[in-house]
Amino acid sequence: MTPLPAALGGSDLVGWCLDQAAFAPTWDSGEGAYRVGGRWNSRGVRAVYCSIDPSTAILEVAVHKG
Repeated sequence: MTPLPAALGGSDLVGWCLDQAAFAPTWDSGEGAYRVGGRWNSRGVRAVYCSIDPSTAILEVAVHKG
């Protein structure tokens, strides 16, 4: 688990983001959202989608990846 950058709460706040192991080294780059856009950002804008509760992150995976 990697703490969020200081500007986003640092070690006092943990964000949960579940994805494939291949994306682990760059989980906080926002590259996927930059390339294709997402629910809350347009293509060309970097965003990292995560949850403050692990159960919400698990639910997101279940809903979107089956």
